Amino acid sequence: MKQVLVNLQNNASSDQYLNELRKLAVQNPIQDEYRSLAWKLLLRVKKIDVSRYITNIEKQKSSRYEKIIKDTKRTLATDNFQRVVKEDQLIRVLNALQHDGIDYVQGINVLVAPLLYNMSEPEAFSSSLELLKQTQTYYSPNLIGVHAACALVDKVLEKEDEQLRNYLQNKKITPLLIAFSRLMSFYASQPPLEAVLRLWDFYMAAGFQMNVVTVVAELKINRDLILNSDSPTDVLQNMQLSDVEILIQESVRIYQGLDYKLKQLIGMHCFDFECCKKLVNKMFGGYL
Repeated sequence: MKQVLVNLQNNASSDQYLNELRKLAVQNPIQDEYRSLAWKLLLRVKKIDVSRYITNIEKQKSSRYEKIIKDTKRTLATDNFQRVVKEDQLIRVLNALQHDGIDYVQGINVLVAPLLYNMSEPEAFSSSLELLKQTQTYYSPNLIGVHAACALVDKVLEKEDEQLRNYLQNKKITPLLIAFSRLMSFYASQPPLEAVLRLWDFYMAAGFQMNVVTVVAELKINRDLILNSDSPTDVLQNMQLSDVEILIQESVRIYQGLDYKLKQLIGMHCFDFECCKKLVNKMFGGYL
């Protein structure tokens, strides 16, 4: 890992070294000491703009300050995140993003949190700008990307396990109920934090659109519990990130078995608003 990172730093435009890093990050956890650098390289963050960050935080409270401080108090509150990252650090980064033109909506706080856990404030700020660009449909005012992701979960589950999909449908357990918080936070809202960081190694390497497939993989792993439970809703609500390596392996397996068109929709939905609109209109009747 170390040598690949050195090679990529010295040859930032090298697809060969970037692909090597991606392969390593899919197959194995990134060591804590290398995670900050590896994530920035995988996100293709070209510059840590410290002066831009300082200029933004010097503007003090943003127009969404009250909303931000309401959300930061409960950001990853059940995990050890708050022992490492102080609330005022998260507030500063979120305010700086708002001043930079990122219109804050609930959920951005959870997206920024894993970055800030691994990076300095200026690094997390610059990395957040890039990640929000790559996942921009998720944080539009109507969260259309998250709703489109729910529609894609339904499509992938139908192809992967039609029996399980029909069972959940008959129980009126919808993708919105199953997956909304997982999809919106790219699993950052699901403890434990150590598992989230490993899953984000995978997302950094394979693309954050893979959260759609991860939800289906998680359902498959818990399939027997869901089908045999008197209360499948309780099973779904209590699913834990217990063995993230198995979850990643199952996600890769499912994705490899999908047809080209569905892979294309999954790949586009994080940034293509028209793609999301079509998916949402088809599944939800265009209520957004």
